[in-house]
Amino acid sequence: MAKVRKAKVSELQQILQLEEELFSPPFAIEDLERELLDNKHSRFYVLEEKQDIIGFSILWILYDQAQIVQIGITKDKQNHGYGKMLMEKMISDAKQKECEIMSLEVRKSNTQAYEFYKLFDFKKATIRRAYYKNPTEDGYLLWRPLYE
Repeated sequence: MAKVRKAKVSELQQILQLEEELFSPPFAIEDLERELLDNKHSRFYVLEEKQDIIGFSILWILYDQAQIVQIGITKDKQNHGYGKMLMEKMISDAKQKECEIMSLEVRKSNTQAYEFYKLFDFKKATIRRAYYKNPTEDGYLLWRPLYE
């Protein structure tokens, strides 16, 4: 059975491999380490199944706002409900901290991720022109209220 828990420094190399598999350009190991150790606003989680890390997420809690920085599930485990586990943990954390809204950016071409976020009531707020580099691409800023 899979479980979500806080990431550990000893797992950063595994997380980096996931990052490189899933994202272009990927975060560097130093960026991941900074999120885990130095960023007081960051909540860094892994999704573990049978002692294997199959996903991770990074959430920033910034006063009354929550920003999803990264969420990813290894390709062979996608579309099995694992992303939902990470998303529910981040939403729960944001609500516990009394955040009012949650936001994230997603590549315009990443229709699979966009459809996933829609399941959690994220809506397009705006288009961020040339937001992504390597390759350059527009992104959508998505947001959702945490309380209705």
